[in-house]
Amino acid sequence: GVIMITTKRGSQALSASFNSYIGVSQLRKKLDVLSAEQYRQVQQENDFSFDFGNNTDWQDEVYRNALTQNYDLSFSGGNEVTNYRFSFNTMNQDGIVDEAEFNRYSGRLVVDQRALKDRLKIGLNVDFSNTRDDQNNSNIIIQTLGANPTRPVRNEDGSPISDFDFTSPLAQLEYNSDFTQTDRLLANLTAEMEIVEGLYYKMNFGVDHVNSNRKINESRELISFIDGLAQISNRRLNSLLIEQFVTYDKAWSNQHFLNALGGYSYQKFKSEDNYV
Repeated sequence: GVIMITTKRGSQALSASFNSYIGVSQLRKKLDVLSAEQYRQVQQENDFSFDFGNNTDWQDEVYRNALTQNYDLSFSGGNEVTNYRFSFNTMNQDGIVDEAEFNRYSGRLVVDQRALKDRLKIGLNVDFSNTRDDQNNSNIIIQTLGANPTRPVRNEDGSPISDFDFTSPLAQLEYNSDFTQTDRLLANLTAEMEIVEGLYYKMNFGVDHVNSNRKINESRELISFIDGLAQISNRRLNSLLIEQFVTYDKAWSNQHFLNALGGYSYQKFKSEDNYV
């Protein structure tokens, strides 16, 4: 339960760096399902017909080649008593299922300060991130694999097919909206001081704050009997940590030494959930 951040520290030389990468994701292998012709043959052999005259590969319609982009920018510098480092990152990742997407923006600040002839050391670590996760209907893969391959992809007006006896996977993707946006702040402030020779005091203060908001919308095109559906849920998580320690370390000889530790730790958690 202890909040702790371990990260790169600043250096005395002023410097800046930029890194980036771009990648592509794709479906490694499609699952083998009946083609439209095989589907028609099975229907004929079993004396039923749901043939709508098309040849649709629903996996081709739902899956895509997805692009990932990541960019990092950082600055660091300082002097004999102060070091700092600031970094910013942005990432955009498309899913291989159409309409799925993940975006993240994050920043990090690290400051180290020494004072009183190096008897006092102060450290500050702050992390902030904002993410948005656009999700898919949880059953979209099963719907894609089980969809009738003789069905057309869209209506004559270009809209995805959605009626009382068949809802295409594309309609599930285009008429549904489900995304979660999350903000998180994670921070630590530490201070360590040598009071007298061998006697040290250390303090650690940490906070962790998370605010997450999820919004779901299902269009009336999918749920015609209730004119659609909307849901909003919000979650807040907070954690507070305060630690204080005093240590004494003294050696008089190889056979005589003393090491003592005394401390106090306090941590508080709070959570709130709202749903409409």
